[in-house]
Amino acid sequence: MSLVGTGTNVTAGVEVQLISGSTLVGLPQTVFLNSSPEHMIFDVTGIFEVNGINASASGYGLSFKILQLVEGMDVTIPELTVSNIVLTYSGIDLSVAKLTLTKPDGSPLGVSPTGLTLISPDSPFFLAAVKVSGTGFDASDTRIATVTLQVGQQLLTSSLPLAWIAGGGGSSMVYFETQLPAGVTSGLLPIVATVSPGNPFGEANFSNNTASTEVQVVGSSFDLAISPPVITKPDGSPLGVSPTGQTLIPPDAPFFLAAVKVNGTGFDTNDTRIATVTLQVGQQLLTSSLPLAWIAGSGGNSTVYFEAHLSPGAIGIQTITAIVDPGNVLQEADSSNNTASTQVQVVAPYKLVASVNGVQVPDGSGLKYPLAPSNIRAFGDGVVPGLSTPVVVSCIDTTTGNAATGCYFQLHMDRDTSAGASDGGHKHRGGTFGRQPFEFNETDQTFPLDTPMSVDQDGKALFYTPPEAAGDLVLTIKGWSDSSRSTSLDPVAPITFQIGVNGLTALPASNVYRLTGVYPNTSINPNSQYHPGNHYLSADGLKILDLVASMFTTFQATLGVNDASLEKGGVFDLGLNWQSPHGLHRLGNGVDVDLCAESTIDNNPFETATDGCPNAWIRVPQDRFLKLCKELGGFKVPEPQLHCEFSVNPEDL
Repeated sequence: MSLVGTGTNVTAGVEVQLISGSTLVGLPQTVFLNSSPEHMIFDVTGIFEVNGINASASGYGLSFKILQLVEGMDVTIPELTVSNIVLTYSGIDLSVAKLTLTKPDGSPLGVSPTGLTLISPDSPFFLAAVKVSGTGFDASDTRIATVTLQVGQQLLTSSLPLAWIAGGGGSSMVYFETQLPAGVTSGLLPIVATVSPGNPFGEANFSNNTASTEVQVVGSSFDLAISPPVITKPDGSPLGVSPTGQTLIPPDAPFFLAAVKVNGTGFDTNDTRIATVTLQVGQQLLTSSLPLAWIAGSGGNSTVYFEAHLSPGAIGIQTITAIVDPGNVLQEADSSNNTASTQVQVVAPYKLVASVNGVQVPDGSGLKYPLAPSNIRAFGDGVVPGLSTPVVVSCIDTTTGNAATGCYFQLHMDRDTSAGASDGGHKHRGGTFGRQPFEFNETDQTFPLDTPMSVDQDGKALFYTPPEAAGDLVLTIKGWSDSSRSTSLDPVAPITFQIGVNGLTALPASNVYRLTGVYPNTSINPNSQYHPGNHYLSADGLKILDLVASMFTTFQATLGVNDASLEKGGVFDLGLNWQSPHGLHRLGNGVDVDLCAESTIDNNPFETATDGCPNAWIRVPQDRFLKLCKELGGFKVPEPQLHCEFSVNPEDL
């Protein structure tokens, strides 16, 4: 601003300041602002004249005062006038968002218990990262900001184009590679970062242009470091090692010895300080004390031993962590090397393995093994019903890989209810028709379920006979390391017995026959077994298509194709006292055909009033049906309905 008066000119030694305390900075810019006289309030003492002083205000308000004049001036001003108030404001704003100190390579420096960064004169170099943020300009701005770093009495300077800040999303980093000032060996050292010192851009807010921190200068090369714990048996002998390199600890022998090596520099055998060493095992924290004199007296390193044990129930990968001088109580120059960890794998001493008919059950995915149901008559397509399948369970020492004795295991069987599993077509209502499809006789001595059994050196051989029904069953095998059953072993991966007849195909719908015998609603026949999929056939059984097509052409009527086989050869009327030949409906080789066929024309010449069939239906000529059945290689089976069987001679029934 210009202060204009009369009398002798005083052109130097004048400081102009906002009454609020913010110092004005002399700038060449001149902006004329019309302001009302009541805002021109000055605290003026003495007799003087000031003329031609220009300044720019970096704050708000128009109240100023003269703080200093050249001493010794004896001037007289009858009147002081103020004109041409110069206030330069801009929309730009710069700030130091963050100041971070690290080692020259970017790794962290030590930290004191009070949170101060530690720097030693023995390693005086460090990196200061200054994050500068800014608004009110864009990437086309050509101005350059100055960034300074004050380290004690040292002042470092760098340049930062405003365009870099705008191009970096509103912020940019400035790095200073510096060191402790010469002669600084201890105490607290202030470090101050400033952007745009002196406010040359006329920022409205200059209070955020500075960030500062303090570092604690550690006056020695004192440092402690720790190595990862070495885990052994309690007597110091080695434990097993997993294929991935982890030490193996059995859960039934959870005790171990942890050897923790501590290194140190910057002290001697006269040092009376004591370092704390801790070992974290799960939720357990073990603590020991280590005199620094011991470290110095043994060549700069000493070993602390912890007798430890696993946490109850620990299994799988476990992390064991050792720390020396937790919290950096001793104020080391570098505390980043005070922590070290190792991993151990907790494994059972034994592992159960199982095989089905000589096929070992793989870990993880388990085994799917097809079996034929029991009580299928021994004919057709090589199906051998009721075959007992050997299941062998063995115990393996996880350390040596050799067979072992003493393990115990238990079998459990259940239905497979996962997506895509087969139920053999059984839709029996619970408890209505005697035993259910997958009930198993638990007193069977060849394959006892839910009963603990021991394993000898050659394993335990059992023989599984599948049930009468078809469907998927899941066998699970759990185990223990001994007869007390206090330590569980990993279970064997599940074994899925896929019980049923393979190669059956669902009979498709057609306009030359009708699919009958399905009761989707039990209210039609409350005593029926619900079999929605009762038209599955083998390749031989599909010959029925030729038979019914021929019958349709000859008699202009659609035959009702009744029961064939259930999916996977399931059992019709499970639990009821049905006898042969109904038992043939397992392999998909035979079909029941209804005695009446529905006419597809009016006044069908084969319809009679006395054939016992409804109006517009005809009686299926059995002689014609039998002739076609034989021509196709089948046989008529004596049943209340017409049954053509394509794989068995009636004399064998």
